[in-house]
Amino acid sequence: MGSLKPFFSRYGSKWRIARYYPAPQYFDIEEPFAGSAGYSLHYPHHRVRLYDQDEIVCAVWNYLIHANPEEIRRLPINIEHLDDHNLTLEQKWLIGYWMHKAADWPSRIPSQWMLRYPDGSLYWGKIIRERIAQQVPCISHWTIEQCSYDQIPDMAATWFIDAPYDNEAGEHYTHGRRGIDYRNLAGWCRSRSGQVIVCENQGADWLDFRPFRIINGQRKQSTEVLWTNEAASGRH
Repeated sequence: MGSLKPFFSRYGSKWRIARYYPAPQYFDIEEPFAGSAGYSLHYPHHRVRLYDQDEIVCAVWNYLIHANPEEIRRLPINIEHLDDHNLTLEQKWLIGYWMHKAADWPSRIPSQWMLRYPDGSLYWGKIIRERIAQQVPCISHWTIEQCSYDQIPDMAATWFIDAPYDNEAGEHYTHGRRGIDYRNLAGWCRSRSGQVIVCENQGADWLDFRPFRIINGQRKQSTEVLWTNEAASGRH
């Protein structure tokens, strides 16, 4: 099974650069700050466990994990306002993430960018809906749990830890940097068993990060940094 494309668009997604991170050495992948699960989407056949404190993120993933393709294909396409449609909250949130890309909160109406590109390949439409419908069977074995990172039991696994950055960028989340004790998070990361991969932005010092990759954004460049525990080869 190859990589999957994103199931929804959310601020801070790592999907585009995730293939450059170290490949998982373990069959179990743990993502404590799941978001849109950009890393795990490249390894969907693995035993993936997602965790997040955000109620909406967890609800959307729970819906996708248990949805079948035909259910997805019945979702409406032509939308002026989501409240005009008889949908569950989870369905509205899924579609809402696609109506205003790279946001922390799902929209209820199409963004101006969505109206400008109506072909459905970048925003919610037939192409995205069909893509999701084809992909949901590939994640039916995944799990999602709403909890804080420090509530997750330790186990030998590949841990992909993409916490809100300890800078201004980390303040755009509902559960952002102001609610994180980074000293505590650093100790927790070091204590994980197996392979540990931690992402951050240049300037972070709560672990001994090293430069990883330059990211070209729409307005500016940023430097991603990385910390790993350089674990020995794990169990496949």
